[in-house]
Amino acid sequence: WVKHGTCVTTLHPRCYGQDSYAPQQEVGDYFRSVLDLRAKFDVFQALNASGIVPTEPETGRRPKNTYTLVQFKQAIRAAWGVEPNVKCAAAITTIPSTPGAKTPVA
Repeated sequence: WVKHGTCVTTLHPRCYGQDSYAPQQEVGDYFRSVLDLRAKFDVFQALNASGIVPTEPETGRRPKNTYTLVQFKQAIRAAWGVEPNVKCAAAITTIPSTPGAKTPVA
């Protein structure tokens, strides 16, 4: 919401119709759209279908499974037929996929 959703609140409410807009209606609409997209493009399922699954590291050791960027891109390509555009802003050791689950990356 902070990064993308706040842009929605700057839109002119006329897009909702002359008399149908209720204050803050765009907030619920934004989150509903995000959840619809999450369901349509289930990244966790796409990775899982390609054998990329989360594991917990053993104490003091690297996680059991590590994956390359190429493997991640291949999984996305296999799921949706597109070349993903992956940008890393900092060193990433895990990518949250679901609450409490992390997928290690090489």
